[in-house]
Amino acid sequence: MNKWSLGRKALIICLVLGILDLCQGTLSLVNLYRSRKTVNELNSDNFAALYWAGKLKGVAKDQRLAIVFCMNTTDDRERKKYEDQVTSTDNDLRAIREAYPKFDPRDQQAIATMAAEQAKFMQAWQKIKDLIHEGKKAEAKGIYDTELMTATLGRRKMEDYLASVDQARGETLSKDALQQVSEGIPVVWTILCMNLFLGTGSFLLFAGSVRHSNRQLQEVTDRLTLATRAGGVGVWVHEIATDQMVYDAQMCRLYGLPGESFESSWDGCLQMVHPDDRARLKEETDLANQGKRISEFEYRIVWPDNSVHFVRAFALEQRNASGEIVRVIGTNWDITDQKKGEIRLRESEERYRATFEQAAVGIIHTSSEGKFLRCNARFAQIVGYDQEEVPGKNF
Repeated sequence: MNKWSLGRKALIICLVLGILDLCQGTLSLVNLYRSRKTVNELNSDNFAALYWAGKLKGVAKDQRLAIVFCMNTTDDRERKKYEDQVTSTDNDLRAIREAYPKFDPRDQQAIATMAAEQAKFMQAWQKIKDLIHEGKKAEAKGIYDTELMTATLGRRKMEDYLASVDQARGETLSKDALQQVSEGIPVVWTILCMNLFLGTGSFLLFAGSVRHSNRQLQEVTDRLTLATRAGGVGVWVHEIATDQMVYDAQMCRLYGLPGESFESSWDGCLQMVHPDDRARLKEETDLANQGKRISEFEYRIVWPDNSVHFVRAFALEQRNASGEIVRVIGTNWDITDQKKGEIRLRESEERYRATFEQAAVGIIHTSSEGKFLRCNARFAQIVGYDQEEVPGKNF
């Protein structure tokens, strides 16, 4: 029996190395493709949906506040400004609906329903605007309390539904990501061990794949950073096992902290919350962790210079196979100007109510048919009725 020559042995070894390298490279590429696909889905769906959901709610609330201000102002220039703001926010809402990620058929249905509710909202607003121009503020208030509020509740219902769908999809994608990345790893490592002492080709290929994955992840991180900076949104992470809270640079700016990052415990972060809001925030957080409410919060924070600011937060819980929370990722953004506007509106309403009730002259509100809607105590005293008896009567 002829012995194999050294050249033939080398040829067989090269063929085996080539087959092993081909198998290992193919499996690595398949695994890398799955990882890239999952990273893209998480970036485009989960984080983008979280960002656009926050924008959607914020703009919708700004639009409703503009209508309230328009109804309560007596200055024509102020009224024109608020009317233009309603139109501007309607365009913004349309752009947000068009840009909102629609990876799930339920997202598309919810966006279509939301557009229909927005159309009803704008129809009600047109009625209110016409009545205001005619000087019929009482009728405008009636349209606001009925038709416009019904459309508002319809929009809000769809906003909450979108948030629940996106959260469920994010949890599914996270599980799928772990499953896809884990598939093929045993086979890849088996081939790598067999090939370890026979050549360096598979190691070079694997190192190249790792570098490529790192570049991909860095691109995802850069895109997310750009999106959060553009929207003034800060991102934080809470590691449950170590009770470590990590803030990014934008979060530091939102909380008036120096530097580009900040680390603390959950209790340490609570100390920056306004004392009157701490107990409520802790209770709402516990309910959200138990799945009894959406992880959306509004609260006040106190900066190191003792100035008070309002922030809104969204959070997403990541759970293990047992359903236990292992990590919470959230976003914060400043709503101080919005809250100050609400406070000014509330104070204006209180001043108006006090003026109405305490006026030395009789004041009465009537409907377009001449029926009395409400009156102050002085008017009731003048006509000789109890104040509760006047509504419903007419001239």
